[in-house]
Amino acid sequence: MNKEVRKITDGAMMLAIIGAAVLLDRQFAGLFSGYLLWFFPLPMVFYTSKYGLKNALPVLAASALVSLMLGLAFSSFYAICASVCGTVYGAGVHAKKDSRYIVVITMLLWVILEFLAAFVFAGVIGYDITAELQDYEKLLEMFSSASPQGEMLASVISVKTLFVMSIVTLGIMEGYITHVIAKVMLKRLRMPLPQAVPVRDWYPPKWTGYLGLACMVMYFYLFTHTLPNEILQSAGQTAGLFGTLYLVMFGVIGLWIVIPAKYPFMRGWLLPLTVFLLFGMMPALAAFGFLYIAADLHERAVKGVNSGI
Repeated sequence: MNKEVRKITDGAMMLAIIGAAVLLDRQFAGLFSGYLLWFFPLPMVFYTSKYGLKNALPVLAASALVSLMLGLAFSSFYAICASVCGTVYGAGVHAKKDSRYIVVITMLLWVILEFLAAFVFAGVIGYDITAELQDYEKLLEMFSSASPQGEMLASVISVKTLFVMSIVTLGIMEGYITHVIAKVMLKRLRMPLPQAVPVRDWYPPKWTGYLGLACMVMYFYLFTHTLPNEILQSAGQTAGLFGTLYLVMFGVIGLWIVIPAKYPFMRGWLLPLTVFLLFGMMPALAAFGFLYIAADLHERAVKGVNSGI
C-alpha cells in the first residue's frame, strides 16, 4: 500500500476507534467513562509514534470534532484531553526521547488538564467548586472541634490544600498509567519503544534539591504558623508537601543505590529499613534525599554499582 494512502487509512481507523468508544459510552449514559479514560490516549499514541507530530495534528483535530459530535459533554472533554496527552506521548516516542522526558511531560500535561477539568469544565456545567469546598471546610471544622488534635490539623491543612494536592496526585498517576499502558501497546505492536533509563540514572539537577529543601522547611514552618493570606497559606502548604515528597522519593532511590554499593551485606535489610524510615523518620529520609541530589552521593554510588563494588 502507498505510504500516503496508508497514512490516511490509519488516521481514519483511529478516528473510527475513538468515535466508537465515545458513542458506546453515550449509549450506556457514561457508565464506562472511568474505564475509557485509560483507552482514549492509545489511538493517538499509535498514530503519532508512527507518523510524527506534524501528521498527527489533523487527526487530533478531527478526533476532537468526532468526540464533540458523538459523545456526552463529560466524555468528550476527557476524550479530547486524553487524545492530546496521547499525541504528546507519541511525539516523544517518534522523536526518540528517553522515557524520563516523556513521562515527566505527560504527567505535567495531565496535571494541567485535570485543573482545566476541575475549573473550566465545572463552570460550563454549572458546578460551583468554591461553594463545595466551603461546605467541606465547615464540615471539617465541626469534626475537628471534638479534639485538640483535630483543631491543629484543621488549622494546618485546609480543604483547598487537600483539593489541589488531590488534583496534582491524580494527574501524576494518570500520566504514569498512560506511560505503562502505551508502552505495553507499542511493545505488542512491535513498534519503537521510548528509550528506557535505569532508575540509578534518574538524577535531577542539583538546584532541585535545594528547592525541595526550601519547600520542606516552609512546610514545617506552616505547621506552627498561619499566614494572613489564605491563598498563600494553601499554596505554601501544597508546595511544601510536594517538595518534601520529592526529597523522600529520591531518598528512597538513593537508599536502594547507595546501601548495596557500599554495604552489600545489607541488601536483605533494605525493605524493612525503607519502611521504618518512611513511617518513623520521614524527615531523615528527606534529608538523605537532599544529600543524594545536592551532594556527590549519586556519582559515588553509580561508580560503585558500575564497578561491581
